[in-house]
Amino acid sequence: MLHRITKPMATRSIVVNGRAQTLIMEDAYWRGLEQVAKENELTLAEILEIVDAALGNGDELSSALRAFFTRGPCDDEVVTNMLAKQGKR
Repeated sequence: MLHRITKPMATRSIVVNGRAQTLIMEDAYWRGLEQVAKENELTLAEILEIVDAALGNGDELSSALRAFFTRGPCDDEVVTNMLAKQGKR
């Protein structure tokens, strides 16, 4: 018998760009986002807004956030440039 491997998921409600959103993602993504926000002296909402603006392209925010980590948060040129504009890098 095959067993399905499940990943711990977390649901968070947060306001991003003035819109209330409920995001469901794996715990690892939330921990990574919190670390990136802390390293850049941003709130979680601010880092979500930056990723949404840089990578959203009309996609769901959770998909953009996964892409952010797949690409590598420190290597993503668009996000790095947006952080620099805010004086955070």
